[in-house]
Amino acid sequence: MTSSLYLFKPRISSSLLYLTVALGVSPLTIIAKEAPNFRTDIQPIFKEHCNSCHNPDKKKADLDLTTMASFLEGSSGDAIATAGTPDNSTLMLSITHHEDYEPMPPEEPKLSDKNITLISDWIKGGLLPHAGGESALRDVSFDVTSGSSDRPNVVAVPKGLPTHKTEKAPVLSIATSPWADVYAVSGLNEIHLYSPMPPAVEADNFTPVAKEDLIIRETFDNGDLKKVSGAALKATGKPVELPKQADTINLEKGFTISTWLLPASNAENKGSPNIFGNDVFRLFLEPKGDSWTLRLNYRDQDKKSVFMGRIGTFPTNLWTHVAMSFNGSEFVTYIGGSEVSRQPANDSFEKFLKSRTPYTLAGVKNGVNFKGGIDDFRIYSRALTNDELNKIARNSVSQLARAGALPFDLGNIHHLTFSRNGNLLLAAGGKGAYSGAVNLYDVKTGELQATIGDEQDVVLAADISPDHSLIALSGPSKNIKIHTTADGKLKHRIAKHTDWVTAMRFSPDGKLLATGDRNGGIHVWEAETGGIVFSLSEHKEAITDIAWRPDGEVLATTGEGGKLVLWSMKDGFPLRAVTAHKMKTTDRYTRLTGALNVEYLPNGTLFTTGRDRALRLWKTDGTKLSTVSDAPALPIASALTHDGTRALTGHNDGSILLWELTSGKSQQLSQ
Repeated sequence: MTSSLYLFKPRISSSLLYLTVALGVSPLTIIAKEAPNFRTDIQPIFKEHCNSCHNPDKKKADLDLTTMASFLEGSSGDAIATAGTPDNSTLMLSITHHEDYEPMPPEEPKLSDKNITLISDWIKGGLLPHAGGESALRDVSFDVTSGSSDRPNVVAVPKGLPTHKTEKAPVLSIATSPWADVYAVSGLNEIHLYSPMPPAVEADNFTPVAKEDLIIRETFDNGDLKKVSGAALKATGKPVELPKQADTINLEKGFTISTWLLPASNAENKGSPNIFGNDVFRLFLEPKGDSWTLRLNYRDQDKKSVFMGRIGTFPTNLWTHVAMSFNGSEFVTYIGGSEVSRQPANDSFEKFLKSRTPYTLAGVKNGVNFKGGIDDFRIYSRALTNDELNKIARNSVSQLARAGALPFDLGNIHHLTFSRNGNLLLAAGGKGAYSGAVNLYDVKTGELQATIGDEQDVVLAADISPDHSLIALSGPSKNIKIHTTADGKLKHRIAKHTDWVTAMRFSPDGKLLATGDRNGGIHVWEAETGGIVFSLSEHKEAITDIAWRPDGEVLATTGEGGKLVLWSMKDGFPLRAVTAHKMKTTDRYTRLTGALNVEYLPNGTLFTTGRDRALRLWKTDGTKLSTVSDAPALPIASALTHDGTRALTGHNDGSILLWELTSGKSQQLSQ
């Protein structure tokens, strides 16, 4: 093994494999273990309240509810419920006494809330015929290796753009490059671009933090001070010897152990793998679900075994900075440069038990040893401060900064999106009841490449096809217009929507275009011919956003009614419909129900934001995975970063926040 002092390389990987596990997403079971079933839970309700009219002999409305088979036949051949989507089923609308449906049971009070919930859960859970029966839920599992991928040889990053200063304005749209940490944010008549600054380790005058207290630093780089990418230690489960100065550490006076880790999967790292230590002192990881937590185990002068840590987690297969320090009385754990736990030493502690074996890295003798990546391993002779450890983490990775601004002289910006290869930025907008169009910019140079469209009203929604050949746009005109980018000519004008078009998106392969309107209508078109493929009806209020799963098999939509709906692109039927963002308010002027944005992570996980200010993650089957956090202001716009580990939100007060999806922590960007 080669080593050198004062070298560092950041490691943040965008591998889809890493992302699959980073957010705790694993192959999903489609139905819950205790989902209601017809025989045990639903049939008794029907028998008590419904079967006097809906039986084989009477069969009112041509509906028989006495058996599972007759239930599936529906009313006059039409299904009264579809697995996974209870809210708009005829059955639910009737038993909840919706004003547009005949109330059931007729001339009687509604069923009890308990029974209504049970029927809803039965539909949502897959219309199980009996305990252990086959679910009618359709498969929504997702292969992360599928989908389009058009990474350019040179990723576009803006440089040398002019910087403008404007008044703070509500952020109406945010877009992120699919291949780099390049972000576009709408402003007043201009687009603010953000891109990475080089890590401080690249600077000629860079000095490692607390150099005078640094005992050991292993970077595995053969002495190239400028190198910020290269070979980390690839730990395979065998301990690696450290230089002899490691054995001179006086632990009682205090220490800090700091390193970047890339843990392999829990299946590869069986048990609790050791990172560093010897026979009486070891830093190790402990699994927490699909994530990890940092632990320390030592023996004191009385040979008593003591454990520290176990607070705070970090993901599998993603580079994370971790550290453990001791100041003589307290042990402190850090993850990502931030303190997560502070624990006092045992009252009887005086000193650490003397070791009989040398310190080793990536494991200890006769132990469960680490598999994955280790980089920039450091040992300090004192406990570093939170600020010092934060600098170590921040200096080694690129930080975001304003790269400049692009002028948008068409009016207000309502929609931004990058092309699939990240080379072009599309900006749509205009002036209400006056004009609208789409601008295309070169991301590297900021130069305006084309202006597409000549609308008599503002453009609210637009997208560019994956091969850059087509631009689709619409707004209050209700007409979908598809232009060719080569000459800007109108290729198709489609008049089908009955209200303003508020969202649109090309499929990953560019063959289809999905559009949604203010009345809840959604249509899917053939991009090349303009022919209609599906008309989708589940939302009852305005469509706010549309997202395609990376493989193009499923379409996700959100609306002002608070719903998140997943649609099969094989037949146009809804696979799942969940209430994603809904909250009651006593203020007549404040609305807290409404799902505002939706986007797919590369692994099939969904990210949504809503009027309730919540940021949420959903499994690929529409089951809630977690609430990342609650935003301090209304998140009008949002977008995921290219690696799927973070999200940007733009707010009605003009603020822009960058969120870590695993921890829920955020930092504010300057507009």
